[in-house]
Amino acid sequence: ELMLRWDRRTEPNSQAALLFDEIYQEMHALVYGDRVFGRSAWQFVTQQTGIFRTFSAFFDRPLHLLAPNDEDPLGVFKAVSKQETVARAVDTVFARYAASEDGVPRWGDRMHFS
Repeated sequence: ELMLRWDRRTEPNSQAALLFDEIYQEMHALVYGDRVFGRSAWQFVTQQTGIFRTFSAFFDRPLHLLAPNDEDPLGVFKAVSKQETVARAVDTVFARYAASEDGVPRWGDRMHFS
């Protein structure tokens, strides 16, 4: 329900913005961590280097494919469809907070600039 009511703004009090960001990150981890580079290599790329930020458009492209016959140059959706990948990412992120007594944090609780 949070996602359905979300105004798509990343305001400090937005729980939906945080969920969206985590789903986005989990989709990348499923695709590039599990199917291309391996999880530990992907974590290194995203957390310890500027590669992901610099080439995010390249990494996002396969995730934004709309039609089944759109180009998939890395073949990341051959074994598991994009729809199943999205569903897994959503399930993973929602499960993370389902058992949490604190619920979903707000965007501003996690995203800080220094």
